[in-house]
Amino acid sequence: GRDEARLKKIAGKHTEFLGAVSKEQLRDLYRDARALIQPGIEDFGMASVEALACGTPIITLGKGGICEIVTNGVQGILYQDQLPETLAEAIRQFLRIERAFYPGNLQKRAMQFTVEAFQKGITEQVEYILQVRNTDNHTL
Repeated sequence: GRDEARLKKIAGKHTEFLGAVSKEQLRDLYRDARALIQPGIEDFGMASVEALACGTPIITLGKGGICEIVTNGVQGILYQDQLPETLAEAIRQFLRIERAFYPGNLQKRAMQFTVEAFQKGITEQVEYILQVRNTDNHTL
């Protein structure tokens, strides 16, 4: 985006900017990564679910919607302050327990956020509300 030049300047020589990638390339990047670092506050965190689906754990700021997806030490590492030193500590913590994150468990968690799972959850809630409403009407 518009910050690309500034970000490239501060990123250093060990950072590569890929630009747009295909879905297949993105999947391969997730699969080859040791972890996905998600440093911002997200409403949901689609990139995190995509990474989990590829068996990749998450290192993320533990605020916002991500807390519904990642449990600290189970699907990744949550850190609480948006500061470089707390991110660095979260990465160190991840490196100490990295082998504890099993791809199959991460993928299983991601499956809870599929379109089908969302539709099923909505349908169940609507049916429950209608059932409660019908029950309440019969008792009047």
